[in-house]
Amino acid sequence: MKIQTLTDVSEQSDMIVSLQRIRNRLVHATKDIPDREFQKIVSFVFENMDEIEKLVKG
Repeated sequence: MKIQTLTDVSEQSDMIVSLQRIRNRLVHATKDIPDREFQKIVSFVFENMDEIEKLVKG
């Protein structure tokens, strides 16, 4: 929910755009996401956790 809230903000940084793409990919997946793609998503989130937390806290 917090990631979705971030993506609704009018000012969109590269981080927010990336999170929005990830969210859309996960929400609208109609079949399993390939392991390699899912690993890339998870890696992005964990590598950027500090910045994501700052965005969430506002």
